[in-house]
Amino acid sequence: MTASYNPFLVLDKPYLKALLSSGKYFIVLQRFNWPGLPEGQAFIATPYQDHKAAQKHAKKLTAQEGRMLDVRTEHDKFSKLFNDPRYVVFVSKFKEGDWQSRVIKHYQKNIHSFLTANTGIAPDEKTSIELTFEDGHLMAHVVSNGEQYQWEACKLIE
Repeated sequence: MTASYNPFLVLDKPYLKALLSSGKYFIVLQRFNWPGLPEGQAFIATPYQDHKAAQKHAKKLTAQEGRMLDVRTEHDKFSKLFNDPRYVVFVSKFKEGDWQSRVIKHYQKNIHSFLTANTGIAPDEKTSIELTFEDGHLMAHVVSNGEQYQWEACKLIE
């Protein structure tokens, strides 16, 4: 595999400040796996303005996977993680508009190998892959020869 391509935006202080000024105080913070990132040291933050929507997302996570934070009241906990050089926090937003085609193109060989090994199909031009962000997980929805499959995208590209 070539060098990893990561489409996610790193959560930095200016972006965090913009989130807070727009009223997005609730952040669901969860572990994040992606090729090239050290396991257990990357997190994805999904910001919410609505407390109930954030709670709904957080309830889908296990205790070891992540949790919801109210940055106004749990600022110290969030700051510790955010400012620790051992960790990187991404936000559930993409760096560029064509991120989906770039991920698929960059990891094409890995995707082909995964699909062949796990479905028995050899992907062709009729195979469609759509990547969607769902509850802090990048999901791959694959349709090939009338069959539909779904996995976390990270499994396809590793």
